[in-house]
Amino acid sequence: MISIMQPYFFPYIGYIQMVCQSNIFVHYDDVPYIKQGWINRNRILINDNPSYFTLPLTKASSNKNINEIYLDEEKFNRWKVKFIKTIEQNYSQSPYLKETKQMIYDVINTSSLKLSDISEDSIETCTRALDCETQFIKSSQSFSNIKTNSKQRIYDICHSMKRYQYVNATGGSILYTKEEFQENGIHLFFIESNLQSVLKNHFYMSILDVLLTYGLERTRSLIKEYRLI
Repeated sequence: MISIMQPYFFPYIGYIQMVCQSNIFVHYDDVPYIKQGWINRNRILINDNPSYFTLPLTKASSNKNINEIYLDEEKFNRWKVKFIKTIEQNYSQSPYLKETKQMIYDVINTSSLKLSDISEDSIETCTRALDCETQFIKSSQSFSNIKTNSKQRIYDICHSMKRYQYVNATGGSILYTKEEFQENGIHLFFIESNLQSVLKNHFYMSILDVLLTYGLERTRSLIKEYRLI
């Protein structure tokens, strides 16, 4: 199975579930950056209330692709210190603070200032820790069909990788139909998580919140709670 998605910075657990059930995951990094989206921000719980954390960018524009957006180095260096302190203060009682904090350090102590690099690294770092065996590919490095319309490009990527089962988030049902994909020789599935009632307020938070609340071992079990429809 193959999934294709814009790289988000420490995304929510539903995104991680989609990555982990895929044999191949394509970081869709050469598509337009979306302002106020989830590419460079997410949320954690502070005093049981959702609170955003946002990577500081420079000259971010929807006229640029994700892999053309860069972090503001000076602001990012200050942000890293503040973010770690926020995690330490708000999850000070978590027995999983040390292991999760190390994962954060591994990602934010990056030598690259490219937004796509740090976002992709956050996803790959988490999924490795969760024992997922997904193969990762950057669309910008592996496929030359950037000028093709969005649906046709997905079909082309699936065929070039010889993967004929495509998995998308349930929100994708607004854009894609099984019939369209079938006409192009691809079986379309939507991944439906079973965790909303289990995780409650934690479900739509960053995967960091889940890891800090439940730990790696429990989260390894949680990510298997889904069905393909």
